Amino acid sequence: MEELICRKATISDIFKMVDDDLMTGAYDNSFASSQINLIVDRIKENLAITYVGTLNDEIICEITAAISPIAILNEVNNTLGLVDNKTAYLFNILTKKEYRNHGYFTKLLQYVLDDLKSKGYDKVTLGVDVSNKKNMSIYKNNEFNEHIKSVKKIYGKNNIVEIEYLGRKI
Repeated sequence: MEELICRKATISDIFKMVDDDLMTGAYDNSFASSQINLIVDRIKENLAITYVGTLNDEIICEITAAISPIAILNEVNNTLGLVDNKTAYLFNILTKKEYRNHGYFTKLLQYVLDDLKSKGYDKVTLGVDVSNKKNMSIYKNNEFNEHIKSVKKIYGKNNIVEIEYLGRKI
């Protein structure tokens, strides 16, 4: 495995991810554009931190941590307690297709957990589509063993997805 460099993203990194198709590969273009603007606003307002993993200056993976309930208003209802002063919610968890199955996500996740722990967080949460068995397995293998709740969400006009919210201690 090549040496992955993990770090906090800059605003220019966020826009570079769109140019490099990291986000648009995972979402349709209109959704990716709206996500970019939300992420940039959240970073500027210190509501979220985006982390990236790079190989040879290419961003290959990303995780964003919401560190304020305000940061996830569009994603989830925080009545589940997914974010508070000791809990961060992870979202926009992406790895470029050609770099999957090489351990890069796990390395970036460990960097994120170490950084959040140094900031006083002791738990992280995330949501995963239960039909995505591969991601469910990856998260379980990375100790996301606390089941918080399963909910059905509507994406787009009629796409109903069951999301399982998971947590783990740092």
